[in-house]
Amino acid sequence: MAALQAMEFKKGFKKGKGTQVIYDLVRKYVKPLEEDRELYIDINACFDTIKSDKVLEALEKEGIILE
Repeated sequence: MAALQAMEFKKGFKKGKGTQVIYDLVRKYVKPLEEDRELYIDINACFDTIKSDKVLEALEKEGIILE
């Protein structure tokens, strides 16, 4: 989550293929931090995304991780 937020400050930064896949996936559930808010909701969304294997599935779909 912190790395994704840092990327918001480096517009035009070219992400690696795997990084882009994870960035796009997490941004479906966690919007960029533009003003103060309680982060436990975002943390839980990240946890649930990882726990559900969505990260691995997204990477496998792009051919980055092979079964």
